[in-house]
Amino acid sequence: MPSELLDHVGEIGLRVAAAVAVLVVGRVIAGLGRRLVGRLTSRPRITRNVGPSMRSFLARATHVVAMGLALLVALAIVGIPDDVLVWGVGIVLVVLAVALSRSLENLAATVIFIVFRPFQLGDDVETMGIRGVVEDIQLFNTVIRQFDHSVASLPNGAIQNAGVVNHSRTGINWAAIEVTVSYDQELARAQEVILAELLADDRVLATPSPEVVVLRLDAEGVVFQAQPTVDHDNLWPSLSDLQLRIAARLRNEGIAIAVPPVQPVRFDHHPGHSA
Repeated sequence: MPSELLDHVGEIGLRVAAAVAVLVVGRVIAGLGRRLVGRLTSRPRITRNVGPSMRSFLARATHVVAMGLALLVALAIVGIPDDVLVWGVGIVLVVLAVALSRSLENLAATVIFIVFRPFQLGDDVETMGIRGVVEDIQLFNTVIRQFDHSVASLPNGAIQNAGVVNHSRTGINWAAIEVTVSYDQELARAQEVILAELLADDRVLATPSPEVVVLRLDAEGVVFQAQPTVDHDNLWPSLSDLQLRIAARLRNEGIAIAVPPVQPVRFDHHPGHSA
């Protein structure tokens, strides 16, 4: 009897030692896997499409999965029945599925964004009434830094449903500028002056060539639209400079820009009320 007990204790000891060894090896492999995934996702081509949060999540997920597999093997070595392990894994998966059920649309949209790349980190995008630079593509959300330096975190599923306008994908932008000139001015000359100012700016691209068209006729005057195309990086500086230079050039040429008429303000006096 004592010998059988010693043999049983010795077998348990061997099983526990083997399980501990599996956990130690599993931890080493998990660490190596985490570092490997971190290095792979840090390559320039990947960092352009996958945000820092997603890269960190993939590295952590690799570590957790490797440790989970090592734990299952260790429990099996110790003697936990296979059906108990299967049931345990099944319960964990069901809990995760229920927890993520409301986020499946966002998760699917994230996969689509990474695979088909409608936008990338650093792109100037507009969606759901928000415009700014993409700072991070997370597991469920996309972080956009707006031009007023506020940060918007938008659900990826909602972005996919709303659609995305990518202002920086082509590398160039159409910088439309509207100028209203009074009817009593030399309109043809005004059009020539505006076009000359566009052609004089080195930031305005030759192809497609800039144009100045009559957009509409307003009550105040003729609305011209200057249509230069510039590199995306020059969009906002070009818009600001060109508007100032066009206004100054028209003034120097003696061409008046139309000003909306002043609307009179009327104060109604009701009998019985003090003024």
